[in-house]
Amino acid sequence: MLDANHRIGQTFTAHHAGLSGIDVFLAPDAANASPITLTLRTHRHASEVLATAQMTARDVRTPAYQRFSFPPLINSRNADYFVQLEAGSGSRLLVGSAAGDAYMEGALYQNDEAQEAQLAFKLIYDRASVVQGWARQLLEWARVLLATFAIILIPGLALLSFWRGWQELNWLERLSLSCGIGLAFVPVLLMWANVFGFRFSSLSIAVLVGLSSVVLLVRLWRMRKDPASFPKPARPNSAQLCALIILALVIFTRFQVIGSLPFPMWGDSWHHTLIVQLMADHGGLFTSWQPYADLDTFTYHFGFHSFAAALHWAIGSPAPQATLWAGQAVNIMAVFALYALAIKLGGGNAWAGVIAMAVAGLLSPMPMFYVNWGRYTQLVGQVILCSVVYLLWWMAKARIQILGAALLLALVLVGLAISHYRVLLFGLVFAVVCVGGVLMAYVRARRNNSPTPFLRHLTLSALACVALAFVLFLPWLINIQGSFLASVFGTLVRTPARSIAVNTAAVNDFGSFDIYQDTAMWGLLIVCLVLGLVFRQRGVWAVGAWWLLIFVITNPHWLGLPGTGVVSNFASLIAIYIPTGLIVGIVIGTTIDRIMGMVRMRSRMLRPYVSIASTLLITAIGAQGVFARLGNVQTSTGVLITQPDLHAANWMRAHLPKSAFVLVNMFAAYAGTISVGTDGGWWLPLLAGARTTLPPATYSFEQPSRPDYREQVARFTTLATAPAQQMSQPTWAQSLKEAGITHIYVGQRQGRVNYGGPNLNPQQLLANPALHLIYHEDRVYLFEVR
Repeated sequence: MLDANHRIGQTFTAHHAGLSGIDVFLAPDAANASPITLTLRTHRHASEVLATAQMTARDVRTPAYQRFSFPPLINSRNADYFVQLEAGSGSRLLVGSAAGDAYMEGALYQNDEAQEAQLAFKLIYDRASVVQGWARQLLEWARVLLATFAIILIPGLALLSFWRGWQELNWLERLSLSCGIGLAFVPVLLMWANVFGFRFSSLSIAVLVGLSSVVLLVRLWRMRKDPASFPKPARPNSAQLCALIILALVIFTRFQVIGSLPFPMWGDSWHHTLIVQLMADHGGLFTSWQPYADLDTFTYHFGFHSFAAALHWAIGSPAPQATLWAGQAVNIMAVFALYALAIKLGGGNAWAGVIAMAVAGLLSPMPMFYVNWGRYTQLVGQVILCSVVYLLWWMAKARIQILGAALLLALVLVGLAISHYRVLLFGLVFAVVCVGGVLMAYVRARRNNSPTPFLRHLTLSALACVALAFVLFLPWLINIQGSFLASVFGTLVRTPARSIAVNTAAVNDFGSFDIYQDTAMWGLLIVCLVLGLVFRQRGVWAVGAWWLLIFVITNPHWLGLPGTGVVSNFASLIAIYIPTGLIVGIVIGTTIDRIMGMVRMRSRMLRPYVSIASTLLITAIGAQGVFARLGNVQTSTGVLITQPDLHAANWMRAHLPKSAFVLVNMFAAYAGTISVGTDGGWWLPLLAGARTTLPPATYSFEQPSRPDYREQVARFTTLATAPAQQMSQPTWAQSLKEAGITHIYVGQRQGRVNYGGPNLNPQQLLANPALHLIYHEDRVYLFEVR
């Protein structure tokens, strides 16, 4: 109700530049000519009025959205506001509203009191200002891409330039392959810097980029003197042009979807951000998680965090933003890394790389969907995996003069090992496939009485690779030896198939296959796989055998073997875009190449038209996929932190004592083996500097500061998920006090992010006389335990 005695307000966040109006749903009740005034401020307590707009109550004739317009606010992108409606004497209007969880960035206010509801409103923007805002956004994207190029691709290219296979590649393939090499190099460098006590900073990153650039330029200058090492660059062709267009579309989809996200999404993003922050605090690797968590070891894989920390040092973004930007940059590289690999497995067919990128980047939900989970560590592993597979395939095919590739492979394997332990197994499985192929070639050569010196070369190179990899990995091997994480892996490996726990079997369930790819893409994969096998395309045979073995190691109980749970079916299926992109790319790319060959035999004049038609068709299909990929982001189920949570965290940092210990929304997940958060309270140690009852999820395998730490977290979880009627009783508050809890935090999402069980209910907490409400803005509540 809006009348002279009831003011209506709403907090909100504008996600574009040029906010120029607000549509509010109003319905007539009792109207006269008195004005309805809208005022806009930066926040509820601000004295400065940014904009005003008026209409008369008599203008509201039917229930509908009514527009209040004002001059465009040029800097409104991602800015917070408070809008208030006031009615003159004698007027009364009904105001449209929705449930409290209908909008994440604010709440409805009545007479300056936050309500568990949202105003029915729409934001209006000036189009010219929106375009200007997009231009500024493009500059931000360019800054991140340039930093990524400097941190990852330049060192990757510098290392790649020492390899004999360099001259086989064009520049687009070199850039594609260097994604994985650069991502592998950065964590290895960080690990060895830690061994020698060297700490990283912004200056260190500048030195790294500078030295890598010098090395690359020197290598290029020397190779120019040798035409065999530096062949004349080929003219750009339609396949390369199409690849660049697809890459541009992928970049757009990955960055566009995070434009309005304040923080990365869901639970994994919390501990990823925290690790990045700790790396920034320590200038590299660390052991203690203080002051954010009571953990005393660091054994988690850290490849992604090394890149995100380097990005933080390079461009100065805070850890949460650096984590989000790095995650999306890796998502782009996960698609681009398939380009060179598909061409290699496809026998040099450039169209195979283009199709692989289009399938993985625009036509499949994975890896785009990773942004919802914050599953960035696996994604980094999969980028590096593409380089591992490329080098293994090259070695298996070249067979001689492969020592340089073997040494480069050692570095990349170590980078993969410290980036994602499970994805390393994917790479080792492909090594088994390559060994099988080499042995088959050896047997055929022996049958034909052909010389077989390549086996000795391969064996010696493989031994050199293993030896160098062992030396490079040794510091981290020492670090994780005897750790709780290693014991968990050991237990899983030793567990017989007949003794698989029920919760392990549940976690290893396949789930719905539509999550990973739609039915049409599964069908296309099967058709292309069959065609590739029938026509004996080696790349298809290799990828098919590789992924078959991966499904065996994710389900060893099929063969009665131990190890179920070491690699889950979920982990392998969310990587299904890799074999899908490669197999579909090789088969369709080969088809395009054969069509062009047939056309060339009949008429050379028609070949450019076939190339142009292929480019236009692939681009058109990819462009259609853009809309589907933009719809993959699910903020309603993935966002823990909202703008109201950030405001509350700032207030807590300024007003709470250092001794405060805050109970937050949490529940026992994964069959009760670990507690996780369900709203912004999980982030308070970083954002508010406050101790809370819930550590990052890594507490399940790191060494805690206290022996009973995990049991204590379980007790806190029991308190946070007590029946609602208990939370209104003083006895429950007394239990909190005895546990050392001084405050209770309920975030904007109120414990309902992917969870529907018992939570900290604000209404029950308000009814408890032993609790005192000290902060309530929007849907965020903070109580003090008396």
